[in-house]
Amino acid sequence: MVCVLENDLSRVCISTWGAEVQSFILKDSQTEYIWQGNAEIWAGRAPLVFPIVGRYKDNEYTFQGKTYHMEAHGFGKCSEFTVIEHGTDKIVFSLRYSESTLQMYPFKFELQIRYSLNGTTLTKMHTMINLDDKALYYSIGGHDSYNLCLEEGEVFGDYYLDFGNLDKLEPLKRDENYYILKETYVVSLHDGKLPLDMQVFEKGALVCRDFPVKNIVLKSKKSNRAISVEFADFKTIGIWTKYLTKPANYICLEPWSTLPDCAYLGKEIEGKVDIRKVLPGEKDSISFSVTIR
Repeated sequence: MVCVLENDLSRVCISTWGAEVQSFILKDSQTEYIWQGNAEIWAGRAPLVFPIVGRYKDNEYTFQGKTYHMEAHGFGKCSEFTVIEHGTDKIVFSLRYSESTLQMYPFKFELQIRYSLNGTTLTKMHTMINLDDKALYYSIGGHDSYNLCLEEGEVFGDYYLDFGNLDKLEPLKRDENYYILKETYVVSLHDGKLPLDMQVFEKGALVCRDFPVKNIVLKSKKSNRAISVEFADFKTIGIWTKYLTKPANYICLEPWSTLPDCAYLGKEIEGKVDIRKVLPGEKDSISFSVTIR
């Protein structure tokens, strides 16, 4: 089922499958800001990353001496959520543990995803509630993909990312299996800007931890279109588009609570970098927002 949030300026469509944004439209021009997916390139739109970020070694992890299997980015993106509150400008989705989730994630939980629409700003609040009698560990984040070439005649290279007063990015290096290493490399910026170029993504996503700015703006050199992502609650940001000879017209800006798996770590879930911990009976909330113009 697809649910709608709407005001005079914008309209958002969100599916109960994965609590995933399907569309974010600026109404005056009917401009669509969410990549609509392409099975031949990348089928996603804005999948939820939960309860792990990235792919764990051998697609598994351990907890209290037992091994559990989980695919990349977890099961949140392929779970049916229940709508527990719905107004014109806000909606709350809920996902609770089940016998099937306990087989791959041994914690009793409720995850609530709350979307709020204010003007042209959409805020996504994630609240993890521990229903268990033991501490639970989790990661969460977004994999939201945004359309480029919003105006006729624009191309991929007309767009850039604005990082304010930064002079460089320092993404973490990864090994041959794409697991995170401790070392970083440098991506130079020009007046705080990163022009979009396929060569930037030849090694995969740019993964930056402890990012010194908490706001990234995607802009065009040829129009006033822009997408601003604010992620003050998140430790890591991933920036990605599929590396292709001819670029696809989208870019993913991905706030992550936790690093993807690291080559130098063991398989214990509680040992993952920046893993979030919630004690029995408690809850933990983390949010980011997206503004279009």
